[in-house]
This record gives sequence, structure tokens and C-alpha cells, in this order.
Amino acid sequence: MFHISNNSGFQWHTLGNDYFKGYFYHKDDFYEGLDAILFLRDTLNINDARQVILTQLNGMFAFKIDTDNYSIVCTDKIRTFPIFYCKVDGKYVFRDELLASDISITIDDLARSEFLASSYTFNDRTLLTDWRQLMPGQTAVLDKNDNQLSIDYYWRHTHHRNNHDTVKIKHELSNISIRVFQRLIQSSKGKQLAIPLSGGYDSRYIVTMLKMLGAKNVICYTYGRSDSFEVKIAQQVAQKIGYDCAFVEYTPEKWRMAAESASFHKYISEHHYFSAVPHIQDFIALKHLKDNDLIEKDAIIVPGFCGDLIGGSYLPASYINSDGEEASYPDITDYIIQKHLINITSPDKEFQRELIKNDVRLFLSHLMPVGSNSEEFIEANEIWFTEHKVSKFVVNAVRLFEYFEYEYRLPLWDDELVNYWYSINNTLRIDNKLYNAFLFEYLFNKQEVGFLKPTPKSRGKLGKKISKIVPPLLLNTMLKIYYKIDNTINPKDINNFGYLEQYLSKESSINHGSYATVNGYLAHYILHNLIGGKK
Repeated sequence: MFHISNNSGFQWHTLGNDYFKGYFYHKDDFYEGLDAILFLRDTLNINDARQVILTQLNGMFAFKIDTDNYSIVCTDKIRTFPIFYCKVDGKYVFRDELLASDISITIDDLARSEFLASSYTFNDRTLLTDWRQLMPGQTAVLDKNDNQLSIDYYWRHTHHRNNHDTVKIKHELSNISIRVFQRLIQSSKGKQLAIPLSGGYDSRYIVTMLKMLGAKNVICYTYGRSDSFEVKIAQQVAQKIGYDCAFVEYTPEKWRMAAESASFHKYISEHHYFSAVPHIQDFIALKHLKDNDLIEKDAIIVPGFCGDLIGGSYLPASYINSDGEEASYPDITDYIIQKHLINITSPDKEFQRELIKNDVRLFLSHLMPVGSNSEEFIEANEIWFTEHKVSKFVVNAVRLFEYFEYEYRLPLWDDELVNYWYSINNTLRIDNKLYNAFLFEYLFNKQEVGFLKPTPKSRGKLGKKISKIVPPLLLNTMLKIYYKIDNTINPKDINNFGYLEQYLSKESSINHGSYATVNGYLAHYILHNLIGGKK
């Protein structure tokens, strides 16, 4: 059984017993709606060709297609549209969203701990003991004859980093970027493109490419505190390029009104899907834009997810030049917990740290044999990060666009661009050096928008030595204390989340300061106030 209920933003299209949502390019041809269903019917009926065809689909999609012997359920390579499944009374049930009103609730203890530690669940787990989810690049194939379900990857975020020629790389990135944004413009079919513009480089990448290709129906929006560098740079960029830019100021009073509103409560209650904390950063901005008709009703939101990631921002730089050194499981497991599980030091007494580590280790065991070298260590870290935090938390921010009934595009996750970055040697990606060099040389400087964003001070050689000596969990605690003190001296709460954190901590009866970020408070609030958090 395939239950669909989320038709906000993108619509589900049906033909007989087949379902499709989103769009894709196959080679140079564009497919959506019924055309996509007919294409998939014709191509997926041949078992040997199925994985090849799925690998070639470039876009954002989810579908269920019936062949003679199988039902094939699939999500795209970054899990834009989540798919959940469960066995009920001997039959498999698939859903496109998990809502408390539709299912029985029994919380998985390990998933609960991971949710509090990271704001999302790990592997294919959800917060519910009986329900699982498809990972990025996975298919579920149900044999109609014996009711056996097989889950397989048709695509992984693996790398083949043999590209070293910097000059050639930047030239090819320029050509690839043109094709990527031509596809974006074509798929939008003349609808207004609304760009959440920050002071960083990813969203600037998008607006400079759109300007270069002559896109006219474009509007930018930016938000936060009026004294934020993000706002100031975004306004400078938009003014220089010639696109209108709406500014929505974030104040404690606006967060108070939002937090106490039925609209905000409905959003966070219905869009965690028992698997990830809903994105709330754009909530005030999008509500203001929609309520005041500042963007068109059928506008397409185009956020800058996640150019810096594929450009190398999350590379464990200290391992780059250690070829030949063995990276053992405990090392990479501790590294992931230290680097990515921001709330692992929370005082919640129910945290099962060892079970979390074992769960991370289990995922890595399928990627990284004992004795792997530093390149494999780096790749394992990126695969874990991309298939967990990026797909389930960062990209999952599109649920907010859906809530306000907007479509969206993710051009920086275009297959051609991602696969090319996956071919570039890691030494060129450290600290986004090549990524930033390409953007400034080929785009920003030419359009006179080469404004530098503030960057954190480098840890330097001493800091890197300390990170190798101090145990990861202790180092993580030390860093949290440092950043808390530093933020008191130099406030960095550019979105004025402080009030929201206080509101959530009060509503959840916990001390303000219990979690490192607003998402930690949201995770706690969802578990303890909305769905109970008990077995």
C-alpha cells in the first residue's frame, strides 16, 4: 500500500497504480508528471537496466512504479522527498509523511538518543520502533509473488578523487555551472525564482549565475538582525547585481509572536516526521513574504544548499596529508561524534553514548575495512555526513517551503556538478580554497560582488596538535565552553534565536543552556511536549 498525503509545493501525479513527484533530467530530456511515469514504466521493467537508469536520473524525485513482478519505490540521491515504510498485518505500507494522527506511537530508545544528540535519526531508523525510511539513493523493491522486500542503494556519495589540474578544473566548473543553471531556468518554466540571499558564497553563486544567464524574474530575500553581516552583504550583492531584495528583520518580539502562534505550532508538530527537527530559520521571513504578497504565489525557492560541502568545507584537514596511516574505527567514530553530534554533551540522563557510537560504527563498517588509508577515512566521514545531516537535516529544510506551498530547486545538488566535485583531489578542497577561488575568479569579481565574508580564526598548528592529543569528547566540551564565552563577548546570534531558546526550554521544563543550539531545544520540545518521548 502506498499512502500519499503531502501535496504542498510539489504535487503527486498518479497513473493507475503508479505515483511520481518532482522532476528529473535523463540525459538532455526533461521529465515530470505523467511523462515521468511513462518513462519509468518503460525503462524500469528490465531488471538488469534498473540501476543504470536510476543512476542517470538527475533531479529531485520520489516514485512508486509497478512492473509485472515488482513494486519499485525510490527516492532521489539526496532524499529530497522522504519515503517511510512499515510492515502491518503481513503487508508493507509506504507513506510520504509520518503524522501522529495516522499511526501508533512507540518510541525507539536509541533513535530518541540520536535525535537529541543530532536533531535527526541515524541510518534508516525513525523515532518509531516499527517504521523505517529510505536513505538517499535507495530503492525498495517488493516482490509481488512472495511479498519479500529488498532495500538497496542504486547510488552512493562515493568519490574518485584523481583530478589535480587547478586551471582545467576551474574552466570545466564554469562550463558545468552554465549547464546546471540552464537546467534550473528551463525547469522553472518562467516562474519567479526567490533566492534566500545571505552573506555567504553559495547563495551568491546562484544569483550571479542567474544574472549571467539573463534570468529576469528573480527576487532575493534576506533576514536576521539589522546589524548582521549576512544582511549587509546580501543587500550589497543584490543592489550591485540589480535584483530586488526584501529584508525581514528578526527581533525577539517576532520570535515570541511566532512561537505562540498556531501556525508555528502546526508546522513543528506535523513536519518532524518522527525523523528530523523541522527547519525554522526561514519561518518568520517566508510567512512575512507570503502574507504581504512580496513574492509571487507560484514562486520557486532556490536556496544555496550545499555548495560549500561539495567544495570541501567538512574535510577533516588534519588527515589530508597522512597517507598510509591507519584510521581505525574508534578514531573515525569519535571524530564523527565530536564533529557532527552537536548535543552529545547534553545533560539528558537517557543518552546512550556507547549505543550511539556502535550505531555509527555499524554504518561505517559497510564502507571502511580495517586498515583503510586516510583517503578512505575522509570519504567515510563525508558519506556519513552527507547521508545523515545533509539529507535528513539540511536538505530537509525544504519541508518549510512546502508548508508555505512553494516549490523549490536545489541547483548545487545537480548530479553533474556534484559528480565533478567528487572527482577533485582532496588537497585542492581543503578549507574550500578551490571552491572559493573559482567563485571569485569566474563569477564574483567579474560582477563586482567579491565581498569577503567574516571567517573564524584558524586553529593553527598548535590547535591541530591539541586536537590529536585531547580525547574527542573532552575537546568537544572544551569547544562548546569556548564558543559560549566567545558568543557572550561577541554576540553571533544573527537570527535572534535567544528568545525562542528560552521559550522552548521553559515549555519543556529544562534549563536554558542545556543544549548547544536552538535545534537541540526543538528536538527536546518535540520529544517531550509533542509526542511524549516514552516507550
